[in-house]
Amino acid sequence: MTKVLGSKRIFSDASDELCMEFLRDVCDIPSIPEYQQLKHFVHHRYTTRYQHCLNVSWYSFLMAKKAGLDARSCARGAMLHDFYLYESGCKNLPLSGRHAEVHPKIALLNAKKYFAVNPVEEDCILHHMWPSAKGKPTTKEGIIVTIADKYAASLEWGSHQVIALPKSVMHAICTSLSLVKNKR
Repeated sequence: MTKVLGSKRIFSDASDELCMEFLRDVCDIPSIPEYQQLKHFVHHRYTTRYQHCLNVSWYSFLMAKKAGLDARSCARGAMLHDFYLYESGCKNLPLSGRHAEVHPKIALLNAKKYFAVNPVEEDCILHHMWPSAKGKPTTKEGIIVTIADKYAASLEWGSHQVIALPKSVMHAICTSLSLVKNKR
């Protein structure tokens, strides 16, 4: 754990008290070998599931601190929100249903297998896919993780989207933009 996408902070800077507090709150989670496996799963096409969870956790921690909420539980719930060990496009899901609805349940089962999970963390894990899946967050921390998840995903996708677009699409966008500019 050294850096979060979109952040200038580096977790190895011992003089950064906020980073050190965050690391103390979540450091036991990536220490287990099962969690380290998340480094081998591609997530949102351009990052790993491990990095995504770290991104969501950091931004959740910051928002919860700013709001005076339970930043520790928020960060831990976010760190565990995608703790499932199969490819997202897998056809044979461990539980029946859509991936958006199944993976939070599997992440919660995995989290409870290795850690003591409190009710706030459980809400963060179980409801982070709202509104794409049933079950709205019941805690303010759960709402924060839901927002941070979408924010992190947009950073992860957005940081590569222009590069990934085919030249023909880029040409069409540029042409459209120049037409709009000329009409003004």
